[in-house]
Amino acid sequence: MDPVKLTGIAEWPTPTKKKELQSFLGFTNFYRKFIKNYSKVVRALTQLTGNAEWTWGAAQNQAFQQLKKQMAKDVILAIPNKTGCFRVEADASNGAIGAVLSQEQGGVWRPVAFMSKALTTMEHNYEIYDKELLTIMLALSDWCHYLMGALEDVEIWTDHQNLQYFRKPQKLNRRQARWVTELAEYHFVLKHKPGTANVKADLLSRRSDHDQGEDDNGDITVLSPEHFQALIMPTVSETQERVKTITRQKELWDKGIATSLEHERGIIEKNGILYYDNHVYVPQHLAL
Repeated sequence: MDPVKLTGIAEWPTPTKKKELQSFLGFTNFYRKFIKNYSKVVRALTQLTGNAEWTWGAAQNQAFQQLKKQMAKDVILAIPNKTGCFRVEADASNGAIGAVLSQEQGGVWRPVAFMSKALTTMEHNYEIYDKELLTIMLALSDWCHYLMGALEDVEIWTDHQNLQYFRKPQKLNRRQARWVTELAEYHFVLKHKPGTANVKADLLSRRSDHDQGEDDNGDITVLSPEHFQALIMPTVSETQERVKTITRQKELWDKGIATSLEHERGIIEKNGILYYDNHVYVPQHLAL
C-alpha cells in the first residue's frame, strides 16, 4: 500500500481529549465495513466517548494504533480503473485542508486516497473562498494522474457556497490566475455538500495537530456556471439570470450566436436578455 495515499490516517495524532477521539472514530466509522472486527478493536476507545472519566492508558493507545494500522491494511484502497466515476470530497478549515478521493466500483464508492495538510502561514491569511479553492487545486494536483483525462466529469463535493465569489468576474492575483490555467486541464462538476455533511473531508481538515487559527489580472470568471450542479430545478428568475450571465460572455457570443444566426438583423436586447424574432435566445450551454 502506498503510504503517501494514507498520510491523512497514518499521521493522525494521539487524542488528548474526548472531542479529538470522537473526531477520529467518526472518520474511521465511515469505513467500518472494510475493517475486520471493527467493533472489537474500538471497544476500548468507545468507552471513553460517553460519561466515563478521560483516562488514556496502554489499552487505549494500543487500540488507537491498531485501528490506524488496520485502516491501512483492511480498508485496502481501491485500485482505480479507467471507467469508474471519480469523486473528490474536499474541505478547508481555518488551519488545514482535507480531501478524500473515491471511485465508484461495482455500485460502491471505494476510497482511493486520503489527503490532510496544515496550511502555511501565508495560506492562513487566505479568504475562505481561496482556502476552499486551494483545497481543490491541491487535490487535483496530487491526484492528477487519475483525474486528468477521466472519461466522466469528476465530481467535486465541497461547500461551494464559499466559492460563489468565483462565479462572478474578478480581478485575479497571480495565484488565482495560475489556478484558472490549471483548472482548464480538468473536466469536473461541483456539488454542494456543507461542511456539516462533508464529514470525511471535514474531519481530515480538523485534526488536532493542525492549528485552526482564527476565523476570518482583469475581470475573469474562475468557475463558470456549468461547473456548479444544482440540486434543485432553478426558478424562472434564476433561469433568466443564467441566460443573462452567459449571454454577456463574449466567447459565447462568438461561438453561440455567430454560428447559429446568419446575421444580427432582428436581434434586440431587453433587460440583459437577447431576443431574435421575438424569441428568447438561449445559448447552447450546460448550465442551461
